[in-house]
Amino acid sequence: MILCDRVSGGRGPRVFGLSLSLPPGLHAVVGEASDGTLAFAELVAGRVAPLVGRLTIGGVPPSTSPSLRAGLGLALEEPTLPDLGRVSDLLDAVAPRWSDGELATLVDALRPRRLGSLPLPDARRLALCLALRHDAPRAVVLHEPFGILPDALLRRRLGIAVEAGAVVVITTASVAEATALAETLHVLRRGRLIGSLDAVPSAAELEVWLPDGAAARSLARALGEEAAISSLAWEALPHQPAVLRLRATDVQAAARLLARAVMASEVEVTSLHRRSPSLEMLQLASAEGRA
Repeated sequence: MILCDRVSGGRGPRVFGLSLSLPPGLHAVVGEASDGTLAFAELVAGRVAPLVGRLTIGGVPPSTSPSLRAGLGLALEEPTLPDLGRVSDLLDAVAPRWSDGELATLVDALRPRRLGSLPLPDARRLALCLALRHDAPRAVVLHEPFGILPDALLRRRLGIAVEAGAVVVITTASVAEATALAETLHVLRRGRLIGSLDAVPSAAELEVWLPDGAAARSLARALGEEAAISSLAWEALPHQPAVLRLRATDVQAAARLLARAVMASEVEVTSLHRRSPSLEMLQLASAEGRA
């Protein structure tokens, strides 16, 4: 269990007054780094101590317990790899045995390289492999871990940690990645927790491309009074195609209204796209749920 009791602090954009209980399972803390996600990850990892409040993992503050930190799987934005010569020297010192053959194959390819000259993508790959190597970690804390390892491998290793009873925390700005992995989403905005969600709001955005601004204005007028549409905006440059964006909770109902409005206004639609919920939409939904 990770417990945060009115925690404030962190490096860079900080968190403020954060109270949160994270039981075993897979959690996503969603927001930009400027919202405090990286600061939160570093606090949980024990890299820094809270300026105010108390943060514990299993009742122990990670910032004061080297033994606790040694049992955590950590991969943050910038890997902190000791310059011990070659990658093989580090692996022999901290991870001489690997239970997962796929992870072992990935790190073996890096063994001859010097730690001090590893490019950032390789350093992040090594750090993430090291973070996921534990079969029964106390907790796992990963900041933006996507696109570094094969997706199936990342999912499999996170599943092993969760099955062993670990608290897994992923901090990310990607709503799509977070919802694909996590059981619960905790949403930060400007350093404060604004809500926790067990399901992503179904609201989405429809993006309608039209030949010009006149067509966009005509369609916007036809849709402007519809209660099912929560927001509507359009933009166009002279002699350029225009785009109209509408948001709705019930996207299918909005699509039917859109089809009727297109017929009524007799405009030509050149393309139509559905956009998944954005970080901004998730933050708004979290704030509304808390109000």
